[in-house]
Amino acid sequence: MKTIIAFLLCVFTTYAQSVTVNKTKLSYDKKTKTMLLNISESEFRVDENSNLKVEVKIVKEYDLSMTINGVSYSMTEPFFSKSGYKHPMFWSYTTETPGNCKAKTDFIYQFSKLQPGEYILVITRICDNKYIEDKKIGSIVIQ
Repeated sequence: MKTIIAFLLCVFTTYAQSVTVNKTKLSYDKKTKTMLLNISESEFRVDENSNLKVEVKIVKEYDLSMTINGVSYSMTEPFFSKSGYKHPMFWSYTTETPGNCKAKTDFIYQFSKLQPGEYILVITRICDNKYIEDKKIGSIVIQ
Protein backbone atom coordinates (compact mmCIF):
# COMPACT_ATOMS: atom_id res chain seq x y z
CA MET A 1 0.00 0.00 0.00
CA LYS A 2 2.81 2.41 0.88
CA THR A 3 4.47 1.62 -2.45
CA ILE A 4 1.33 2.55 -4.39
CA ILE A 5 0.95 5.85 -2.53
CA ALA A 6 4.62 6.72 -3.08
CA PHE A 7 4.29 5.87 -6.79
CA LEU A 8 1.17 8.02 -7.20
CA LEU A 9 2.81 10.90 -5.36
CA CYS A 10 5.86 10.62 -7.62
CA VAL A 11 3.70 10.58 -10.78
CA PHE A 12 1.69 13.60 -9.60
CA THR A 13 4.74 15.71 -8.81
CA THR A 14 6.50 14.61 -11.99
CA TYR A 15 3.76 15.52 -14.47
CA ALA A 16 1.79 18.39 -12.96
CA GLN A 17 2.22 21.38 -10.68
CA SER A 18 -0.34 23.95 -9.72
CA VAL A 19 -1.02 26.80 -7.33
CA THR A 20 -4.34 28.48 -6.58
CA VAL A 21 -4.55 32.04 -5.30
CA ASN A 22 -8.09 33.12 -4.42
CA LYS A 23 -9.96 31.48 -7.31
CA THR A 24 -7.21 31.89 -9.92
CA LYS A 25 -5.21 28.79 -10.83
CA LEU A 26 -1.74 28.62 -12.38
CA SER A 27 -0.70 25.13 -13.44
CA TYR A 28 2.13 23.51 -15.39
CA ASP A 29 1.88 20.22 -17.26
CA LYS A 30 5.33 18.72 -17.65
CA LYS A 31 4.12 16.18 -20.20
CA THR A 32 2.90 18.81 -22.69
CA LYS A 33 5.32 21.51 -21.40
CA THR A 34 2.58 24.11 -21.16
CA MET A 35 1.50 26.45 -18.38
CA LEU A 36 -2.18 27.31 -18.01
CA LEU A 37 -3.56 30.38 -16.23
CA ASN A 38 -7.25 30.10 -15.38
CA ILE A 39 -8.51 33.40 -13.94
CA SER A 40 -11.85 33.43 -12.18
CA GLU A 41 -14.08 36.12 -13.64
CA SER A 42 -15.33 36.89 -10.13
CA GLU A 43 -11.77 37.97 -9.25
CA PHE A 44 -12.40 41.28 -11.03
CA ARG A 45 -15.80 42.11 -9.51
CA VAL A 46 -15.81 45.35 -7.52
CA ASP A 47 -18.56 47.58 -6.12
CA GLU A 48 -20.08 50.01 -8.59
CA ASN A 49 -18.95 53.22 -6.86
CA SER A 50 -15.48 52.04 -5.84
CA ASN A 51 -12.13 53.12 -7.22
CA LEU A 52 -10.75 49.59 -7.08
CA LYS A 53 -9.07 47.67 -9.83
CA VAL A 54 -7.63 44.17 -9.75
CA GLU A 55 -4.29 43.17 -11.23
CA VAL A 56 -3.36 39.57 -11.98
CA LYS A 57 0.24 39.20 -13.05
CA ILE A 58 2.90 36.55 -13.47
CA VAL A 59 6.50 37.54 -12.84
CA LYS A 60 9.54 35.37 -13.41
CA GLU A 61 12.08 34.59 -10.66
CA TYR A 62 11.27 37.45 -8.23
CA ASP A 63 8.73 40.20 -7.51
CA LEU A 64 10.64 43.26 -6.39
CA SER A 65 8.46 46.08 -5.10
CA MET A 66 8.68 48.84 -2.52
CA THR A 67 6.18 51.00 -0.68
CA ILE A 68 6.80 54.70 -0.06
CA ASN A 69 4.17 56.73 1.82
CA GLY A 70 1.56 54.04 1.19
CA VAL A 71 2.17 53.98 -2.58
CA SER A 72 3.58 50.75 -3.99
CA TYR A 73 6.13 50.77 -6.82
CA SER A 74 7.02 47.61 -8.76
CA MET A 75 10.54 47.20 -10.07
CA THR A 76 9.88 43.96 -11.93
CA GLU A 77 8.53 43.76 -15.47
CA PRO A 78 5.68 41.23 -15.54
CA PHE A 79 5.80 38.13 -17.74
CA PHE A 80 1.98 38.40 -18.04
CA SER A 81 -0.42 41.06 -16.77
CA LYS A 82 -4.19 41.54 -16.75
CA SER A 83 -5.71 44.44 -14.86
CA GLY A 84 -9.13 45.98 -14.67
CA TYR A 85 -12.50 45.70 -13.00
CA LYS A 86 -16.01 44.43 -13.56
CA HIS A 87 -19.07 46.39 -12.44
CA PRO A 88 -22.63 45.09 -12.73
CA MET A 89 -23.21 47.15 -15.90
CA PHE A 90 -19.79 47.29 -17.60
CA TRP A 91 -16.18 46.10 -17.47
CA SER A 92 -12.73 47.33 -18.39
CA TYR A 93 -9.58 45.20 -18.81
CA THR A 94 -6.03 45.66 -20.04
CA THR A 95 -3.98 42.57 -20.92
CA GLU A 96 -0.28 42.27 -21.72
CA THR A 97 0.88 38.85 -22.91
CA PRO A 98 4.19 37.43 -24.13
CA GLY A 99 4.58 36.05 -27.65
CA ASN A 100 4.29 32.44 -26.46
CA CYS A 101 0.83 33.01 -24.95
CA LYS A 102 -2.40 31.81 -26.53
CA ALA A 103 -5.68 33.19 -25.17
CA LYS A 104 -8.28 30.42 -25.05
CA THR A 105 -10.94 32.79 -23.67
CA ASP A 106 -10.87 36.20 -21.96
CA PHE A 107 -9.87 34.49 -18.72
CA ILE A 108 -7.90 31.38 -19.75
CA TYR A 109 -4.36 31.68 -21.12
CA GLN A 110 -1.95 28.96 -22.25
CA PHE A 111 1.82 29.48 -22.34
CA SER A 112 4.27 27.28 -24.27
CA LYS A 113 8.05 27.23 -24.84
CA LEU A 114 8.75 28.27 -21.25
CA GLN A 115 12.20 28.69 -19.80
CA PRO A 116 12.98 26.88 -16.53
CA GLY A 117 12.59 28.91 -13.36
CA GLU A 118 10.08 30.14 -10.83
CA TYR A 119 6.86 31.75 -12.05
CA ILE A 120 5.13 33.87 -9.41
CA LEU A 121 1.38 34.56 -9.55
CA VAL A 122 0.50 37.89 -7.89
CA ILE A 123 -3.08 39.09 -7.39
CA THR A 124 -3.46 42.65 -6.15
CA ARG A 125 -6.48 44.83 -5.39
CA ILE A 126 -5.47 48.46 -5.96
CA CYS A 127 -7.35 51.58 -4.86
CA ASP A 128 -6.99 54.87 -6.77
CA ASN A 129 -4.34 53.27 -9.04
CA LYS A 130 -1.69 53.42 -6.31
CA TYR A 131 -2.74 52.10 -2.87
CA ILE A 132 -2.62 48.33 -2.34
CA GLU A 133 -5.67 47.07 -0.51
CA ASP A 134 -4.90 43.34 -0.73
CA LYS A 135 -2.06 41.30 -2.23
CA LYS A 136 -1.78 37.52 -2.49
CA ILE A 137 1.07 35.51 -3.97
CA GLY A 138 1.71 31.91 -5.09
CA SER A 139 4.36 30.32 -7.28
CA ILE A 140 5.36 27.24 -9.23
CA VAL A 141 8.82 26.07 -10.27
CA ILE A 142 9.45 24.74 -13.78
CA GLN A 143 12.53 22.61 -14.28
